[in-house]
Amino acid sequence: MIKKILKITLIVFCIVLVLLFIYWFGIRRLLAKNSLKKTFAAMTTGDYTEDFYYLNSNGVTQKYLDAPELGYAVLTKSQFDIQDFDLPWNRAEATVEVSVKYPDVYKLYQDLYASADVVYSTEEINKALLNALNNDNNIKYCENSIVVSVIYRGSHWYLIENEEMLDVYSGGLYTEYKKALSEMLTE
Repeated sequence: MIKKILKITLIVFCIVLVLLFIYWFGIRRLLAKNSLKKTFAAMTTGDYTEDFYYLNSNGVTQKYLDAPELGYAVLTKSQFDIQDFDLPWNRAEATVEVSVKYPDVYKLYQDLYASADVVYSTEEINKALLNALNNDNNIKYCENSIVVSVIYRGSHWYLIENEEMLDVYSGGLYTEYKKALSEMLTE
């Protein structure tokens, strides 16, 4: 009788161990990847009603992406493709390499205003860029690979905002702004 109880206990223990192994090395990665895919889908469709898992750079959970109208226009024309997922078995955070294709708003800005002799307001520039994006007039696209982080919080994996994502939202303007600011500060 004791041998039978030990045998059953050992079998149950082995089954639990196998299930834990499957979760930690398979299902957990799948859940994280699925959360990230849903977040990217929400960003590209503009539908933040459900399945949007995003933390701003301060770690605050966002219910929607707080981007200007130009940022939304850029995101709706963007594509995100998860390439590599580095999720250590003993951590609740992962780094993810993502292939991104997004409208090159900086190139569009240069095309529209490179030879301008007049100073335009930010509002006028934004309207012109939005019109150009919405009309799809020979828009150039940037294609690159970015690295983002996701973290397990509650029952979902959340994308953490970083500078590379900010550059995507701005269509490349963020990087150019940082370059210009850096040049001004070194002078």
